[in-house]
Amino acid sequence: MNTPVAPETARPRRPLAQQFREWDTWWSMLLMLFCVTAICGVPFLWASRAYKLPGKVGLTILVTLYTLLLFWIFWVVMVWCYQRISDAIG
Repeated sequence: MNTPVAPETARPRRPLAQQFREWDTWWSMLLMLFCVTAICGVPFLWASRAYKLPGKVGLTILVTLYTLLLFWIFWVVMVWCYQRISDAIG
C-alpha cells in the first residue's frame, strides 16, 4: 500500500529551467538535432548555452541541410515506390 509522503520530507521539485541546464551540453544538443528532432530542434539550439553564436549559426546551417537531405531521400524512395506499385497494378 502506498502511503503519502509528508510535504516536509518530499524532495522539492526543481524548476524546468534548471532541469534543462543539466541536459544543456554540446553532445546532447548534437544528439538531439541529428538523431531526434532535425530542423524542429533549432529553437532548442538557440536557447542552449552550450554553443556560442558562430557555433549556433554553423549548426543551424548544417541541420537545415541535413533536414533537406532527409526530405530528398524520402522523396526519392516515395517516387521509387510509386513507380513500382503503378507498374505492378497497371
